Amino acid sequence: AAPQEAMGGEVRRWSALSSARPRFWLPFVAAPEREAGVDVLPAVVGFTTQGRDLVGRHIWEVQAAVPWSDPGERPELLALWSWGGLGQPRLIFSAQERHESLGRLRVPDDRATGPDDVVFPTSRERRVGADALWVRARLRSSVSFSVGAREIRESRGIREADGSVSDRLRLARPERALGELRASVGAGTVRGHPFSISPEAGASVLVQARERFHRNLPDSLQGAAGFDGSYREVVGLVHGYRALELPGPFPSFARGVVAVRGAVGVADGSGAGAGHFSAGGGGGRGDGLGGLSLWEPNPTFSVRGTPRGTLRGDQAWAASVEMRVPVANLHRARGTVPVHLDRLAAGVFADVAGVGRPGPDGMDRRWERRSSVGVEATLLASFFFAPQQRIRGGVALPLDDGGGIRPYLQVGWSF
Repeated sequence: AAPQEAMGGEVRRWSALSSARPRFWLPFVAAPEREAGVDVLPAVVGFTTQGRDLVGRHIWEVQAAVPWSDPGERPELLALWSWGGLGQPRLIFSAQERHESLGRLRVPDDRATGPDDVVFPTSRERRVGADALWVRARLRSSVSFSVGAREIRESRGIREADGSVSDRLRLARPERALGELRASVGAGTVRGHPFSISPEAGASVLVQARERFHRNLPDSLQGAAGFDGSYREVVGLVHGYRALELPGPFPSFARGVVAVRGAVGVADGSGAGAGHFSAGGGGGRGDGLGGLSLWEPNPTFSVRGTPRGTLRGDQAWAASVEMRVPVANLHRARGTVPVHLDRLAAGVFADVAGVGRPGPDGMDRRWERRSSVGVEATLLASFFFAPQQRIRGGVALPLDDGGGIRPYLQVGWSF
């Protein structure tokens, strides 16, 4: 055989910049911050982009979104860089501005316009942080552990039911300087297959703990509710999946799945308050056509068919069970349009969640619960350059408030 010719080329040091630069952008939408059906903060629209080098040592992401009407009212910003040069742990650095609603407050009688007059406290947090993540991955299992710290500047305000800043009430000390420490440990054996409609087998457990402490607070205000923002919090999550062989009428490309989940959260400290955890959400009464809720997030303590923030407390729990079945293997696209419709699934579900909070005397705890049942359809599809998305549309029937059937549309599995 003829000898192969040597290939020439420039030899130079490895640089991640050439492969880690941004190569796409995607639209980004965040739903309004709602409290019991009231839009406290407006929806935001923006973009997200990300990049990584060829060997995965550098991974970064940027998000920016603002409301159409007033860009300065609720900017949602995120910049994240993850570095794996040490192997283990992977280091993650982030900067973020985030806005959220903190519940409801009853207006004092001397300023109220009616017996049910309420206002809505809000929070803007600007935070920088660093995390270290260790992952031990095996063929059918993984274990992870992370620790992190945050420096936070919080600005709180009060809004009226129409979303405007309140001129009737204001907070005595709206600005806070906070520090935060956090840790989490998780383990899982969850797995699926190329044509699965959902994770099919295994279980996962995650426990998260964090502590916030208020900096530069006068001694006279330490431990005072409404002034001291310090608190401790522990949240536990467990998910389980079991595949089922389905009878002949169902398609054979995937198996059915029974999925269960549980969540529990406990918070303590003057900064936690009676509204620390929010239960409800995941498809509540929206302002779209026919009461449709669009893209409302599925929080930890979700109950589909109820508005987010329906219940609040410093202790919370939730549980769900679902039966998911395949409907069709679509595998459809049209020309060069960057949309691919992959699979269609359906399911039935039952959700329940509850919260506990101190009673009026500060001693006896008050517990409340919400539950719902419903059906939904899930479309697995790919759009532009993003990973495969799961778009769920369904109807839920709340079992506690008699409000009737409520439709919703969401992205991602409920769990």
